[in-house]
Amino acid sequence: MSGPHLQLVPKTATTPTDMASWHQYLEGALSGRLDVPPLSKASADIAAMAADGDANTAVLAQLIERDPTVAANVLRVANSAALAPRVPIVTMPQAIAWLGMGEIQAIATAVAVRSRLYAGGAHDTVLRGMWRRSVATAYWAREIARPRRLLPDLAHLCGLLCRIGRPVVARCIARAPDGAEARLADSARHALIDAFEERGGVALSRVWELPEPVSTTLHHWRDAAYASGWDTQLRQVRLADLLAARTLGENLDAQHAARIRSAIHDLQLHQDEIAGLETSATAVHQALAALE
Repeated sequence: MSGPHLQLVPKTATTPTDMASWHQYLEGALSGRLDVPPLSKASADIAAMAADGDANTAVLAQLIERDPTVAANVLRVANSAALAPRVPIVTMPQAIAWLGMGEIQAIATAVAVRSRLYAGGAHDTVLRGMWRRSVATAYWAREIARPRRLLPDLAHLCGLLCRIGRPVVARCIARAPDGAEARLADSARHALIDAFEERGGVALSRVWELPEPVSTTLHHWRDAAYASGWDTQLRQVRLADLLAARTLGENLDAQHAARIRSAIHDLQLHQDEIAGLETSATAVHQALAALE
């Protein structure tokens, strides 16, 4: 899942000036070689562990400690007011004992991904909104999967990365030649990100060599007709994304509640599971506060 540091914008790229040329530019940028920071070997192994559902406390602690940046951020989050530790947490085994292996694995993956794709200087406001949606989707997916014991760590990973194409496209736009992005209206930028989100995610999945269930999610989570061995994960992510939008008050329309009901029906949740979702919002808000 690591991959090399790669060239984003072809040297021959022309300056995009209208929507047609922006589409042409992004098609070239995303079909070429992406300049995205690679995941460290340790972060890639942590994500693979989540995908496999094969967690081990000692191994997880060692993997996190191998990446000092991730380790420092995991301890920062573990000591945050949102998670309210009884005593200061200073070691990784202590963090795992306090929060649990699944939670530390989720935090480690999240902070690694954020440091690679969701920090952008002048674009922090745009990226922060994308980040919050990713965190909310990840934790909703985990809350949906946990009572059913359906690989909650994998559900979290798929939810976290399902819309990873958005910051990838935002990076491509920011690196357009001759400062073209500065002349792009906000509405046009959002339209381009929407149009190329899936392609950006697919391109990143190749560079980071993401596990099969995650790459399948990036390709197909919006396609309710798609059938594969990962159908349950895809349905969980669809519901989680809708619940994340509701949690954050984003892009809601008159049909949003109906789409949530339809997604719940597709997952065939029992009444007690549906009732449990009402109390899960607390965990999602806690994660958003801790991972700010």
